[in-house]
Amino acid sequence: MPEKELIIFIVLMTLLLLVLLSGMVLFLFQYRKRKLLFEKEKAMTEKQHQLDLLNTQITIQQETMHAIGREIHDNVGQKLTLASLYCRQTTGLKNGETINLLIDDSLQELRRLSKTLSDPAQSTSTLAQLLKQEASLVNRSGICTMQINAADNFPLLAATVKQALFRILQEFIQNSLKHAACSEIRFELLSTLEQIHIIATDNGKGFNPHLHSSGIGLESMHRRAKQIEASLQLNSHPGEGTSLTIILDLSTSTHS
Repeated sequence: MPEKELIIFIVLMTLLLLVLLSGMVLFLFQYRKRKLLFEKEKAMTEKQHQLDLLNTQITIQQETMHAIGREIHDNVGQKLTLASLYCRQTTGLKNGETINLLIDDSLQELRRLSKTLSDPAQSTSTLAQLLKQEASLVNRSGICTMQINAADNFPLLAATVKQALFRILQEFIQNSLKHAACSEIRFELLSTLEQIHIIATDNGKGFNPHLHSSGIGLESMHRRAKQIEASLQLNSHPGEGTSLTIILDLSTSTHS
């Protein structure tokens, strides 16, 4: 083969190999890109599925609570009312007054429970409003003062996220009142461009988190935080009070 033709052949083969290599590199790049996209879509689908399940669970819980509330109001409350009237007519004065007082107290408690279970304000109120309602009850008790400070730019939250956060904060309030012997509870609701931050503190006697990490209340708080992909950190030391910090991405917290 003449030298000129050999050079042309080598050049053509080199170009062909370069085209083949470029094609393989492009194919591998596209394959990897599609694989990453598929995995991302799969993760998003799984996340959406978990959110849908959580939404369904909360909807069922709310419907069940409403049903229980209506049943308490319509059935149990009615029977206690009749029992109260019957006691007034059939018992002695002293015993009758005692029984009537007990029944009336039970009726008031049932009515409060019925209103709590069936009240739609749970779904229409903001997180700050729900906490202020809790603060009103706590402050009225005279045992402890509770303050809520919410930033003006604190966003509206998805129902599932709001309920999970509210239950976590309710657990914090209950623990502070029952175990911490505190005189003050404070909540800060803050928001940045990308995240919301909720900081709860009490000035109680504190505790060692490592010795109480397996309590039902603390486990429930961590479980609810995990469900909404929130970061939860509880800090406490004996004699120094307790603080709870929750951080959640806005892309998650405002998802409906």
